Amino acid sequence: MRWIASVLIACLFLAARGEVVAGAEGADAAKIAEWIAQLGADEFEIREAASQRLENVAEENSEAIFAALAVVKDPEIRQRLARLAHLIQPGKTVLHFDGCSVTGVGVPCVSDGRVYVPCRDHFFCFDALDGRKVWTCDRVGFTFEGPAVADGRVFFHCMRRDEPHDGTLYCLNAADGREEWKLEGYPSGNFTSPIAVNGHVFFGAGELLVSVDAKTGKEEWRFKAATTWLSTPTVADGKVLAGSVKGSLYCVSEADGKLLWEYYGGGSLHYGISVENGRVYPGGLASHAMCLNLADGKVLWKHDTSGAVAMTPTVAHGKLYVCSGHFLYCLNAVDGSEVWKVDAGDELHSLVIVCGDRVFASSWKGSRNQLCFFCFNASDGRKLWDFTMKSDGYVPILSGRRMFMGHFGQFLCIRIGSAGPKNWPMSGGNPARTGCNDK
Repeated sequence: MRWIASVLIACLFLAARGEVVAGAEGADAAKIAEWIAQLGADEFEIREAASQRLENVAEENSEAIFAALAVVKDPEIRQRLARLAHLIQPGKTVLHFDGCSVTGVGVPCVSDGRVYVPCRDHFFCFDALDGRKVWTCDRVGFTFEGPAVADGRVFFHCMRRDEPHDGTLYCLNAADGREEWKLEGYPSGNFTSPIAVNGHVFFGAGELLVSVDAKTGKEEWRFKAATTWLSTPTVADGKVLAGSVKGSLYCVSEADGKLLWEYYGGGSLHYGISVENGRVYPGGLASHAMCLNLADGKVLWKHDTSGAVAMTPTVAHGKLYVCSGHFLYCLNAVDGSEVWKVDAGDELHSLVIVCGDRVFASSWKGSRNQLCFFCFNASDGRKLWDFTMKSDGYVPILSGRRMFMGHFGQFLCIRIGSAGPKNWPMSGGNPARTGCNDK
């Protein structure tokens, strides 16, 4: 049975890369290989026990399962491995979460094994592994923007469309959903997702960019922009950035909210901003991707695109990923040169998410009554798989080997194959909103 050595080598190689994760029974590379070998045992009970053990850890060790299937010749073992491989095939639904079949489901976040999901008039906390509802918070108002989780607290907003100054920022205990504090009286229109970092919560409300003490709920400072509708804040290197619908990008001090610099881009820049290595990448309606210097706001480069960059650009591993019209662009993050671009066939509309050597994006299909999620190879843009939902939807997020997504009518997660970050605690994955949370 020479293949056992091949499987063990494959398992050990994956383990060295950190991709074989211990399962419920503390599986390691040698155990995975042993259980695979037991799938061909003469005793039925041994085969069944090994099959169950592998199923328990298959999702976390999918690379080892597929590596074994590629080299195993024994028909009994191949049959059982093929069944396991089918169960963990990327792009398949893992869970439907109960209780979210309401008017709308917003952008979720994941932290320490729990999924936090905003819905209209409700806020849910689920177990990320089995979909069990942990707690529910009922609030009167709309909660469509993504929450943020930090230091055992969950931050989100509610607003009532019939009241101009009824926007409320809530802070709940992440463990049980108890309210710790709330701030009321903010403009209810254009309330952004909160960003929680360094003991503070930053958010936009109308023309205001606000900093709040995360523990006490006391407002620390507010910056008033020249117009309403700011982007979700981005926090990096002691600076807070937000773009506006009128084309200005503001950079203020994280400590006191004083304006450090302002860039005017001409078209709307309220779609969001990513920051990496002292460079600023805004999304906006102008037909180009661009890069600014974080220190002074000066333009470093521009790259023409097929249309508006109508989502926050994603930056990871030296590459910048931009959605524009039907196209997904991969650019060199330093100089803006094109690495590759791919035509998705329909309008791309979501934040691009990068996970190792995989890139995830979504598009509208047909008359916007279907949402299609794509997985591309990060090196060349080759499509690896896709998944279609028969309804409108929201930006997905990653945790482990699962992609969580909400849409009108339900909330679910699908398998993605490659290992992603354990936590996705806020909009954009981290305070710099890079769309990648590998660190």
